[in-house]
Amino acid sequence: MRPSRKISLINGSIESLYCRYDMYKGSKKQKWKEQNEGVDFQNQAL
Repeated sequence: MRPSRKISLINGSIESLYCRYDMYKGSKKQKWKEQNEGVDFQNQAL
């Protein structure tokens, strides 16, 4: 898992990091593969 958002906060002398994790059912990896199926990444300009 990786956070979808990170927020740094300094309260006095204490540093904190708040992380937001989106909860979902299943896998985002499979959904991403299906959406980009057939796309040639080597020929795309970034």
